[in-house]
Amino acid sequence: MTLKYYGDTISDKLKTLAIIPAAGLGTRVGSPAAKELLPHPDFNGTFLDATLDRCRRFDLYPLVISRDDKYALNQVLLEKMQLGLLSFIILPATKEWTYTVAAASEYFSDKNILILPDASFHPEEIIQDLLSDLEQVDLSLATFSVDNPQVWGCVEPGISGLSMSEKPKIASPQVLAWGVLAFGSHAGRELFELYKQTSITHEWIEFSGTYHVRSLYSFIDLQR
Repeated sequence: MTLKYYGDTISDKLKTLAIIPAAGLGTRVGSPAAKELLPHPDFNGTFLDATLDRCRRFDLYPLVISRDDKYALNQVLLEKMQLGLLSFIILPATKEWTYTVAAASEYFSDKNILILPDASFHPEEIIQDLLSDLEQVDLSLATFSVDNPQVWGCVEPGISGLSMSEKPKIASPQVLAWGVLAFGSHAGRELFELYKQTSITHEWIEFSGTYHVRSLYSFIDLQR
């Protein structure tokens, strides 16, 4: 897959990166197709602006992943990159958002946190806890309970390891949905190579690394 990177690769890898997937097809939002440019309901600006503000407040450097035909979004990203506010990647359309993140894995930093641009979660300060966990584990997750796991990315902690599935067909009562992920570069590459398969099959996979699970008070997909 051919992708284009806009930013300073060496400098970015020294920072704590907020990986922001923004390459979706936007089929649920109509026009404009870039939901990231829509007005945010709880912030004076767009969904992208709200995400960048969150990154600023928690000292995260944004790495946005976009699609090559999201022209309006890409122009905004270029302008913000020239101001030093972010770096971004443009790549062709992928099957699922998990493929998008996996394709960008060569640009992961030592510490990364995946933040969905259309998500609202509390407490936001859990970002700091997840990143602190990476001193001890490969992956740290902020989770919440759901009644309909079939429409969420889910995990099930177990004695032998962490089971993960994207919109699982079958789920036990112990299943949790995840809202935010923090990961090291090596663990992130392994995770998303595995995770992109479950986004197609919706079967469970086993993450082989060390992990820690934390709880969110609330998580809302603002575009669902």
